[in-house]
Order: sequence, then C-alpha cells, then structure tokens
Amino acid sequence: MQNQVPVHIPASAIALLRELAAEKKLAFMRGFVGKMVEAITLNVVSSHPDGEFTEALTDNYLKLRMRGRHEANRWLGVRVEDLVDGALVGFISVAEMRRYRSEAVD
Repeated sequence: MQNQVPVHIPASAIALLRELAAEKKLAFMRGFVGKMVEAITLNVVSSHPDGEFTEALTDNYLKLRMRGRHEANRWLGVRVEDLVDGALVGFISVAEMRRYRSEAVD
C-alpha cells in the first residue's frame, strides 16, 4: 500500500505510551502516601529484611504490602507510609488494630 507508516514509528509510539502510563500510575500511587486506604488482605506473606509483610489490594486494586502477618480476606484500614518497587507499603492504624484484635477474640 502507498503512504504506509514505517514500522518503527508505531513501535516507538507504543513504547512512549507505556512509559507515560507507568509514570502516571506511580504519580497516582504516590498520592496515597500518608493517607488511609481500605485494603483486603491476600493469602500471601513474604519476608524482607524489614520483617514480614502481608500482600493486599486496595479498594481500587493497587498492590499494597502491610507490615506483619494478617489473616486473609479481611478488609482493613491501612495507613500508607511509602511506595516501594511499584507497591504501596503501609501498616494497620491503631484504631483498626484494636477492632481487628477484638474481632479475633469473639
């Protein structure tokens, strides 16, 4: 066909769009640092030099690692403290911890 776009142009445009999307996602995630989010715990616990972390998903499907080991399938209030390797890192708030512990006793 005449007037075709050279193959390298769409490929470079796609790479540029992917890079822009990744930057926008990180900027969006940074906006949660210092704030409270609701997250559901997953059945995945990992160990790092900083201790154990339970993986979770926020209510808008962002990956979150919570400090400590937590029961799976629990919605918890988490304070986000950092963004590391494309995941939010946080801890359960004091009020949430009290509620969490009282439910475990019942």
